[in-house]
Amino acid sequence: MFIRETMAQRLGAAARRALGCAAFLAALAQGLAQTAIPPGDPALLEAALKAGGEVVFDEDGTTTLTKTLVISTNVILDGGGHEVTVSGQASLTTATNISTNVFNREVCITNQVVTNIVTTNIFGFLETNQVVTNIVVCIDVPSTNISTNVTIVAEGFGLFSVSPNVQFTLRNLTLTKGLRSKGGAVFNRGTLTASNCDFNGNYAVGTNGRAGANGTYSQHGVGGDGGGGGAGEGAQGGAIHNLGTAVVQQSRFLTNAA
Repeated sequence: MFIRETMAQRLGAAARRALGCAAFLAALAQGLAQTAIPPGDPALLEAALKAGGEVVFDEDGTTTLTKTLVISTNVILDGGGHEVTVSGQASLTTATNISTNVFNREVCITNQVVTNIVTTNIFGFLETNQVVTNIVVCIDVPSTNISTNVTIVAEGFGLFSVSPNVQFTLRNLTLTKGLRSKGGAVFNRGTLTASNCDFNGNYAVGTNGRAGANGTYSQHGVGGDGGGGGAGEGAQGGAIHNLGTAVVQQSRFLTNAA
């Protein structure tokens, strides 16, 4: 059910866009509720959701958020029969780090020199004795270690975070490009209801673990072991991470990942 009609509604969609967010906030301060808003203005959407009730988009379009919207009041967000997308700014890229370590390694070569010494014994016979001499030659040989690390760089934020004891309803919307460690599109600790929605291209990405310590280098033989790294934070719920109550009806989950 729509909450009561306001003067801003009667002005029509074009006039409401001209009023802008400042006028909308002024209307809220006077106790005037607004049920229909145009897409494209994340600040206007945030203010409408904070006011609660039922918020309906009045035309096709995309609203690209600049941060996670915290839902702390019971509210319904409805596409109103239009093609409406609420988008984050998720970006996944890969970074390749190639490190080269050049060092000198001592290599030693041992050669044996055998010398025959002929002498005459007391009986007048010739005797041959061998003298073995080890000659060790050591040289520094340049060596190179090449290591390659591929890291996934994830940037972005979740679309909605529902507070405990709060009811949040989504209808007739596409939610995309949300990213956080738990629940790319919606992190829910309250009561979430979604109907006729597309959750498309949202991501849950865990945090990187702590790098381990490098091993010690030795010019002679094998170097020392390095230290172990620390565990990163796991990812859960590419589209929705639910810690409360969630009901999803007639909706699609497409290319979300965790």
